[in-house]
Amino acid sequence: EKNIIDCFHTFVPHSGRGQGLAGKLVIFAFEYCIDNNYKLKPSCSYISDTFLKKEKYLKYLPYVAQ
Repeated sequence: EKNIIDCFHTFVPHSGRGQGLAGKLVIFAFEYCIDNNYKLKPSCSYISDTFLKKEKYLKYLPYVAQ
């Protein structure tokens, strides 16, 4: 399907973990999608099971592709 970006994996090396980098990466991906009329498919379990469950990120739910 067009206009969908599939985020299938989010990886942060051990040296960068615990600093919120995965969340920043996902925010950047969502902001890119919003700015360019795309939707994001959250195939990555971090996005679907952790990021999108946090209340402060629920604003991105309208931009999630099924």
